[in-house]
Amino acid sequence: GTEVLFLSQPIDEFVMKNLMQFNGRKLLSVESSEASKEHEDKKERPKSPIGDDMVKYFSNALASKVSHVSITDRLEDSPAVIVDHDSAHYRKMMAMMEQKKLSMPKQKLEINPHHPIMQQLHAVKDSQPVVAQLVADQIFDNALIAADIMDNPRSMLPRLNSLLKQCMGDDAGGASGTEAGVAPADAEETSSAEVETAESETVEAEKKETQTSS
Repeated sequence: GTEVLFLSQPIDEFVMKNLMQFNGRKLLSVESSEASKEHEDKKERPKSPIGDDMVKYFSNALASKVSHVSITDRLEDSPAVIVDHDSAHYRKMMAMMEQKKLSMPKQKLEINPHHPIMQQLHAVKDSQPVVAQLVADQIFDNALIAADIMDNPRSMLPRLNSLLKQCMGDDAGGASGTEAGVAPADAEETSSAEVETAESETVEAEKKETQTSS
């Protein structure tokens, strides 16, 4: 089996980077690409038919953000993960030592082509390229957040707003007042007129019955 060490202190990463192994055991970060390879050697999973196509797509769509894109089988609930990255603590400490802000280097991205988001993205990437680009960028930023290395999460807000507009545009713009549960003004006027006519007819009928009985 595999023994796991939970390290929570900022200094731990510096220690692990220099220690490398202990008591004959190799120390390996769970977020490293080498850990992915060891996992895939032990787990057999059918190859996704869209895997190679999505690797090519993300390599082009995120060309300015990623240095390498590959497929991984270790992910279950996430569409992508950043590997072989420096932690936020490490980057902040290096920035303090160099007395300047470090720019975000290109990252290594591993994608899970079996994830429903990836399958939907593959289905629309050619027919809706603008939306597909927004989704690809958001998948990458989600992976950055999961790795705790995103410098400014607020930079996602314009893209998220665009995605919300795309998701709600057809339904919000195309729904009529009646479909949304709000009756149009002319419908309300017609309904009022019908009620008044019905009330008048009822009063006249009551008068006739009274005269007949008397």
